[in-house]
Amino acid sequence: MIVLNSVLHDSRVLREANSLLSKGYKVKILGLLDKKIDRHDSAIEIELIYVWSRYRLPRNHVGWIIKYFEFCVKCTLKIIKSKPYIIHAHDLNALVPAYFGSLFSKAKVIYDSHELYTERIENSNTIKNRVWRFVEKKLLHKVSAIIAANKSRARIMKNDYGAPYLPTVIMNIPSVQSISRSFLFQDYIKSRGVKNIDQKEIALYQGVISHKRSLDILIRSVKSWNQKILLILMGYGDSSYINYLRNLIYAFDLQQRVFFHPAVPSHKLLQ
Repeated sequence: MIVLNSVLHDSRVLREANSLLSKGYKVKILGLLDKKIDRHDSAIEIELIYVWSRYRLPRNHVGWIIKYFEFCVKCTLKIIKSKPYIIHAHDLNALVPAYFGSLFSKAKVIYDSHELYTERIENSNTIKNRVWRFVEKKLLHKVSAIIAANKSRARIMKNDYGAPYLPTVIMNIPSVQSISRSFLFQDYIKSRGVKNIDQKEIALYQGVISHKRSLDILIRSVKSWNQKILLILMGYGDSSYINYLRNLIYAFDLQQRVFFHPAVPSHKLLQ
């Protein structure tokens, strides 16, 4: 499997890997090393690729191209060395190294489209987006199987993206668990000085802390919420944007109503 993140918080990838392990497959995940993310405690074999340029080049288009190229080269070399029978690419950015790796290893490629990659807000109406659309249309005909996260996306991939057949649907659903009521968030907020916590309600945002998610607008909206409702932003993201959001919280005097919580592994999320 290939995914361009640190794997730990990607519940879909981990669930699919565990499902394959339970069926007797040997699974290895190639991910992207992030120095800020804790090391993995998992039964799955995970190798995180260190991208030297990621920590040395600026965050612009040229820097991104160099960083992505470095990852693709290193990932392709690891595929050649591993000699897999199947390469499972999670999202379009992982499909490129998967395809080149398959040319040398003769492995079959599965394209697992977590979302409509070229429809994401940061990709719309750009040269970068047009390039990704071209790449996806070409590589859709080079893979052995295509997976989509729901039926509507599967239809769009076939009708609009040019998939040669309707992709198989594997939905993003948590594993069945027996969970008792917990008060982890209440205890967390109480430790930050909030009183009468039993009279409060909690709204949770869980995901990447990014300007692409319009979280500044969400924070501003809290001023118009009922006073008993608190907001927790749980996840990881760019430190400069997080600092911007913290300043926004202070500017709107929301220190006792909006809180950040670190990202947690998927198996702990429902707790």
